[in-house]
Amino acid sequence: EKRQIKISTIALGLSLIIGMTSIYSAIMMNVKRRRKEVAIRKINGATLKDIAWLFSKTYIVLWTVACLLASPFVYYYGHRWLSKYVFRISLDITLFAGIYLLILTLIVATIIFQILKVAKLNPAEEL
Repeated sequence: EKRQIKISTIALGLSLIIGMTSIYSAIMMNVKRRRKEVAIRKINGATLKDIAWLFSKTYIVLWTVACLLASPFVYYYGHRWLSKYVFRISLDITLFAGIYLLILTLIVATIIFQILKVAKLNPAEEL
């Protein structure tokens, strides 16, 4: 059991790292591709909050839909797997909500970080 826990922990860590790396690169490429749009929005008076919301709503919707679709499967198969053990954790909504909020926070932080880099640029030079 200890070996299986160690392997599961390593697999979970690698999955999170790969997932967050792909989210980071997708956001970075999206912001990089739309630099001129950000510059035009800044010239027209858009605030940093407006620009961040413009980029984040797509990723927030995608993450929410993915969680809503995956959670029932994870709950079912996780509960089925855990039923084999005498001592087990309970799979309740707080566990799923905590994971959702943690990844959502990382997504929003990544977007804000990328937007801050673009927002510091001079719009005239970007155009």
